[in-house]
Amino acid sequence: ATSSGGNCNALNQSANGTLTFTPGVTTQVVRLIINNCGVAAGETLAFNLSGAVNATIVRPSTTVTIEPAPAVTSISPTSGPTTGGTTVTITGTNFTGATKVAFGAVAATSFTVVSATEITAVSPAQAAGPHNVFVTTPGGTSAAVAGDVFTYTAPSPTVTSISPTSGPTTGGPTVTITGTNFTGATKV
Repeated sequence: ATSSGGNCNALNQSANGTLTFTPGVTTQVVRLIINNCGVAAGETLAFNLSGAVNATIVRPSTTVTIEPAPAVTSISPTSGPTTGGTTVTITGTNFTGATKVAFGAVAATSFTVVSATEITAVSPAQAAGPHNVFVTTPGGTSAAVAGDVFTYTAPSPTVTSISPTSGPTTGGPTVTITGTNFTGATKV
């Protein structure tokens, strides 16, 4: 294999044909010289590359752009209701061309790539608890880090009415409480 640009001097080809390299700050372009691999011009040859990158060779001796995987460094806000609908700003690197944003395993309701370092996404409905936020681009999917945790919280209960509204001081009558978000109530 031959290479040019970026940190491509770190490009190696092992005996089994697996390519590995250390991704740099910018997209790296490498020229792969493939001989006697049984792939005709115009056929697709896919490579799995280590270092959280992906590439597809369209034909032997072609130039391939290797894109670093995205990385999430922080999110704001860091929590919202289990019903979803929270607009979250995601900060990191290599967001250009993002194809998916997910809160845990659930895709964001919507998202907008603001720049290579910022995405805004709307949280989907999700179970209560912490969930990592992942960004996927052609370069791969971001790894889970401490700064990408979005915590879903159950909404607080709300009482809208009670019946009856009065009773004896000695207690006794059953009171019906009407409202929302009573599931999991531990005390009245």
